[in-house]
Amino acid sequence: MGKKIANKIKGNFKYYYGTYFGKYNGYDISIRYDYASMLYNIYFNVKGSTNIDKLNKLLSKIDEYAVAKYNNNNLTITEACDSSKDIPNLANNILDEVTTYLGKNKYKNLCKMCGEESETFLVDIDGNVMYACDKCIRKTSEKYEKELEEKNSIKEDIFLGIIGAIVGCIPGLIIWFILSYLRIDPTVIGLIIMLGSAYFYRWFANSMKLPGLIISLLIGFVAIIFANEITNAYALYTDYVNQYNINIFDAYKAMPYYLGNNELFRSSYNQSLTLSIMFGIFGGLTNLGVYRRYIANNKIKKLEVK
Repeated sequence: MGKKIANKIKGNFKYYYGTYFGKYNGYDISIRYDYASMLYNIYFNVKGSTNIDKLNKLLSKIDEYAVAKYNNNNLTITEACDSSKDIPNLANNILDEVTTYLGKNKYKNLCKMCGEESETFLVDIDGNVMYACDKCIRKTSEKYEKELEEKNSIKEDIFLGIIGAIVGCIPGLIIWFILSYLRIDPTVIGLIIMLGSAYFYRWFANSMKLPGLIISLLIGFVAIIFANEITNAYALYTDYVNQYNINIFDAYKAMPYYLGNNELFRSSYNQSLTLSIMFGIFGGLTNLGVYRRYIANNKIKKLEVK
């Protein structure tokens, strides 16, 4: 759908990550639709007169619901739009009039990154699409290359990292056991356990590369499974402590019997284990995020807009 809409907008627009990008009459333009407010915005990076009363009068003749705002070299045209499908019909009229107005009033097109008047190119900087000049593209590439060299030079202390991951799980385990004691479902704390495993590993090891990612994930999941085991053992203990002279360790040893012979306990155990692992998987995204900072080579590439 996005590509079809882009093809209908004047200026050979392209669609990237929910935004339409194109050049029209010498100006860099991006268009984005807001489904919540049912408005769409046209963005320019231009330098010129801050008084845009005449532009707003011009827009009101085209559509009474179209308004221009100009601040810090950012010109934004906002217009009501019932559906993103209507963007081409609405935007094409405005693009003609606005770019003609900007040209007559000598507004200069600017690089979004440095704010200087220069030839710009549509560029993807690690998933961020924008218009930038060659100088900014080159500087950003050099910056990323330097950061990558620095990250590669950092040595990962795996032994200290293991200690860190274990220490990082402890706060989450404490909260888990407190919630379990209060009879509150603690499985969501799996997120905190994984977060602690990731950040404390990185802190102790000084970085996180592939071994660190695997180790921190394993320690985090082991901690979550351990917490779930203790929680279920405690549930057995509270159910039978008044009938038998047992402790939590006795309850833990009896868990295989109840898993095989008690449908209610087995169902409760499987449900808590499933939820615990599910939240652990979500929490594992933190580990992946930390790992990515130390191995990712931020990619910069120009995107062709003919």
